Amino acid sequence: MSRKALIIIHLFFWVTHISSEFFLFQKPHMTPEEVSNFWVFNNLTWVTFITYFYVNYSIQMPYLLFKRKVGWYIFSIITTTAIAFFVLGDLWDAGFDFNFFGFPFEYTPLILFGVGMHYFVSTGIKMFDYFFTSQKTKRALKQEITTTELAYLKSQMSPHFLFNTLNNIYSLALDKSEHTASAIKKLTSLMTYIEDFDKDQQIQISTEVEYLKSYVALNQLRYDCAVNFNIIILSKIMIEPLILLPFIENAFKHGDTLKNKSIDILLKIDKEQNLTFHCKNSLSIEKRKDDVGGIGIKNIERRLSLLYNTNFNLKATIIDAFFCVQLNINSLEKAN
Repeated sequence: MSRKALIIIHLFFWVTHISSEFFLFQKPHMTPEEVSNFWVFNNLTWVTFITYFYVNYSIQMPYLLFKRKVGWYIFSIITTTAIAFFVLGDLWDAGFDFNFFGFPFEYTPLILFGVGMHYFVSTGIKMFDYFFTSQKTKRALKQEITTTELAYLKSQMSPHFLFNTLNNIYSLALDKSEHTASAIKKLTSLMTYIEDFDKDQQIQISTEVEYLKSYVALNQLRYDCAVNFNIIILSKIMIEPLILLPFIENAFKHGDTLKNKSIDILLKIDKEQNLTFHCKNSLSIEKRKDDVGGIGIKNIERRLSLLYNTNFNLKATIIDAFFCVQLNINSLEKAN
C-alpha cells in the first residue's frame, strides 16, 4: 500500500476516534470548566494509547510476529498491555499522581476495552497493509518472471528464424538463382523487424501482416508451392509480434513444397477483435517432422500462455495428408 494511503487511514482513525470519544462520551457529562481542561488532562491518556498502538504496529508485528517469533510476540504484547493497564489505571484514578499500590480496579473493564480496541485496530491495519503489500510484491515478481521468460523466448526466435532463412538463401546461391540478391534484401528487412520487436511490446496488426507477406515472398523464391494467403481485418488492433510467423515457417520447413502443392493461410480479425488464424499444408514424407510441428510452435505456445493466459486456443493436428494449425484468441485488445 502507498505511504499516502496509509497516512490517510491512520489520520482518519485517530481523528474519528478522538472526536467521537469527546463529543459522544465525554462532553455531555462535563461542566464547561471540565471541558476546557479535557484535552490537557487527557494528553497522557492519548499518549499512552498512541504509544501502545504504534509499538505493536511498528515494532512488535514487523520484527516479531512477521518473523515468526510468536513466543516473543505474545510475551511482548502481555508486557506492553500490563504497562498500559497500570499507567491508565493510575491516570484515571489520581490524575498525575502515579500510585500503583492503590490501583482502582473499578476502571478495569474500561481500560481493557480501550487497550484491546487499540490493539485490534493496530493489528488490523498492519495486517491489511502487509497483505496488500505482499500481493503487490507477488504480482510484481510474477510480472518480472513473465517479462524475463518472454525476453528469453523472443531471443530464441531470432537465431531460429535466421538459421532457417539462411538455409533458403544458401540453396538459392548454390543454384546461382537470380533471386539471391532479392532474398538477402528481404532478409535484411525481416531482421530489422525482429530487432525492432525486441524493443517494443506490441505492433499494429497491419505491420505484422506486411512482414508475414514478406516472409512468404522470401520462401517462394526457393519453393514452387502455391501460397493462398487470405486476410480479413475488420478491426484495428495491437498484437504481439511474431506470434503467427512460426506456423508459416514450419509449413515451409516441414511441409510438401512441390509445384503441385499449396499452403493455405487464413488470418481474420472480426469486429469484436477476435483473432482467427489457420495454416494448412501438405505433409512431406521426405522432410523431417516432429511431434507438434517444431521447436517454434512449442516456443510460441509458451509465449501465448504467458501473454494471454487461458484466453486462447491452439490446435495442431494431422487430418488426412495435411498438417493443420488453428489459433483463436478471444477479444484480443482486452486480453493484452
